[in-house]
Amino acid sequence: TALTGLPLKILLDQASSLVHEVLDVDYCGILETQPSYGSTKLISGMGWKPGLVDIAHLSGSDSYSRAIIVGEQPVVVHDFHSQKQFTMPSLFREHAVVSSAGVNIPGQHGPWGALFAATRTKREFTYDDVVFLQLVANTLSSAVMRNDTEQQVRHQALHDTLTGLPNRALLLDRLQQHFARATRTGVDVAALFIDLDDFKPVNDTLGHEAGDELLMAFAERLGTLVRPTDTISRLAGDEFVVVVEEPEGHSVSRAIAERISDGLSEPFRLSNGMVTVSASIGIALASTADNPETLLRNADAAMYQAKRSGSGKCAIFDETLHTLHLQHLQLKQALRGAIDHNQLRVLYQPIVRVNDHSISDVEALLRWEHPDLGLLSPKEFVGLAEDSGLIIPIGRWVIDQACQAASQWHRIQHRKITVHINLSPRQLSDTDLVEHTKSALQRHELPGHHLGFEITESTLSTDTEAAIATLNQLKKLGVHLSIDDFGTGYSSLSYLKQIPMDEVKIDRSFIEKLGTDQHDQAIVTAVVRMTDALGLQVTAEGVENQRQLRQLQDIGCNSAQGFLFAQPTTLEKITTLLEKPSTIPPVEGQRLHLSTDVSPPTPQWDFSAHS
Repeated sequence: TALTGLPLKILLDQASSLVHEVLDVDYCGILETQPSYGSTKLISGMGWKPGLVDIAHLSGSDSYSRAIIVGEQPVVVHDFHSQKQFTMPSLFREHAVVSSAGVNIPGQHGPWGALFAATRTKREFTYDDVVFLQLVANTLSSAVMRNDTEQQVRHQALHDTLTGLPNRALLLDRLQQHFARATRTGVDVAALFIDLDDFKPVNDTLGHEAGDELLMAFAERLGTLVRPTDTISRLAGDEFVVVVEEPEGHSVSRAIAERISDGLSEPFRLSNGMVTVSASIGIALASTADNPETLLRNADAAMYQAKRSGSGKCAIFDETLHTLHLQHLQLKQALRGAIDHNQLRVLYQPIVRVNDHSISDVEALLRWEHPDLGLLSPKEFVGLAEDSGLIIPIGRWVIDQACQAASQWHRIQHRKITVHINLSPRQLSDTDLVEHTKSALQRHELPGHHLGFEITESTLSTDTEAAIATLNQLKKLGVHLSIDDFGTGYSSLSYLKQIPMDEVKIDRSFIEKLGTDQHDQAIVTAVVRMTDALGLQVTAEGVENQRQLRQLQDIGCNSAQGFLFAQPTTLEKITTLLEKPSTIPPVEGQRLHLSTDVSPPTPQWDFSAHS
């Protein structure tokens, strides 16, 4: 019967009844070990005083029951009054037991329990009696192991294998119960969607084992930051959800979110170092959703809003956010077809020498000609491309376009123009970046120094060691390397020492007030002198008026780029511009307008956090 699929409790009771009847004893019982074998519990039996089954415990201090549990051989006592080997269990004393025979019930990971028979009068348990007990115990062992396996399978199906927390399936089930209870009681439910802000650098820098270790440590700490009645779940990767009952507004969920944020200020101690992370948290109420799936989507949308506001932030879902999130998803989906539908464009902006206004280099700038929204700038879709991984094929396409343009200018006009391309963090971590760059240079018969990559300081901070290795390989191809937006990140000077850079591009925020702000004047002057001492080129970005240009000339800046000279334009117009004489006179207030025929639209969707 152990293999018929009956519930374990029924099988145990059937076994007790069988032993009681076949051996004709006063008592029989089945013991289950408790944690650490400190005691055993009577979970089935016959003949005992009412109410003892499922309640009575046998202390681990009595040597008789312990000998049965941990021993491999049957234990038989013909007369407890005359033997001195075993201590009688208190349960036996209370029921005036004289004789007993017991056998072990094995489990998957050691002894599970014991099966025994007992009498109030002296009885010589025979060899056949013991063999029968052992056969029943072996049958129960099969049932126990089957039950343990089924429970393990059920647990794995409903729990995250790494952290042991409820997974998405169990979370949705519990949320459904919360929804039903909320309908009866009127108490709302809140879902806190938590995403670790700094998880990817941990994986990239310390390895996936460290990443798993961090997730387990975070799950454990999260359990100390919420209430016992709250549900914690791990959905996937570094995404967690906490479900709480919210009696009024967002007071409870806000308080828990603050507690989680504060709790992350303490570093996590991993095997190979200390790690500090923050979390973006989105909060949504069940009253904003019709079902658990919608509630999670709403909380997810709020989390992305929090992440766009910066690390360690919290946001609460509302209908406006829902609309923006839907638009965000639609734009991401449309981006997937942008390459196939030939919607991507590369525009080019000249970089000119400050002393004579001649064109020295050109920067390639990506645009998306959306069929409904018009020409979109990178800040409106590059972040989406990063999140989805589409930046890799898009970036390779841009590299190919830039190499083709530089090769054309090199062959036809014999101009030694370097075309600069911005590299995102995801591109720099692409293991095939160097090989693809090498292939593109060879395919277009272009010397490496005619191609340039611009990397921001924040890009370098993602995985500095791996980034430096990749940049060194690119440098071996002859590629021109620049630090873009210099001065807006961290550890700028240390990067200049470690990375084979050719150029520094000063961020436009320092150029904007040049000539009117002494601090910006001092910063730009210091950067120019420092880069000159290091033998690096320096370019000022965002030059828009004559005042800025004059200051750059006085300071000794090499090159400038900005609307004072030209807006981004098409390959054909840049090619025309490069024909002799190839200088661009700065015209303040009447910028040289070389834009495409597609007029940039007024942005309808605000994704300004992506740059």
